[in-house]
Amino acid sequence: KVAKGDPESIMVVREEIAFLCEHKDKPVIMKCLGHGNVNLRGITRPAYAMPRALCTLADLIFSDPPEHAKIKITKEQLIIKSWQALVDLHSLGICHGDVKPQNMFLYCDASIDSQTTDHQGYNVVFGDFAGNSVGTLPYQPPETFKSGELTMARDVYSMGVTTWCVLE
Repeated sequence: KVAKGDPESIMVVREEIAFLCEHKDKPVIMKCLGHGNVNLRGITRPAYAMPRALCTLADLIFSDPPEHAKIKITKEQLIIKSWQALVDLHSLGICHGDVKPQNMFLYCDASIDSQTTDHQGYNVVFGDFAGNSVGTLPYQPPETFKSGELTMARDVYSMGVTTWCVLE
């Protein structure tokens, strides 16, 4: 919708950029290296740059390994790092709202501040925050359909679904 110039979608992207810029010093939130507007096909839309991640969790768990075979992390390590990232995010008082493998990025210590990585050299970082949206329905708890309210409990449920995807 952003590509077609939908004003509501563009506003959501602008809010995402503002959020990332406001929290750029938090190790579990994707860093915003810069932002501005781009004009593509006559439509001006917001854009931002982030550090290049090794991959998303979705890349690791849903695609064939050859492209990511160099990443040596066990499912158990991936699950632990993902849950720790969520605990760290919640300890900052931040609710993500759309926890799923596609919104969780894996970085190596060369891409992020080395103080935030552990001895395995990988870290999970969150991106694409939901703001006021419902999130991605297959990852949301049933009460989402009733209230639609963003809560940390919803994030925990969504992380449980994500964990199941990793283990499957």
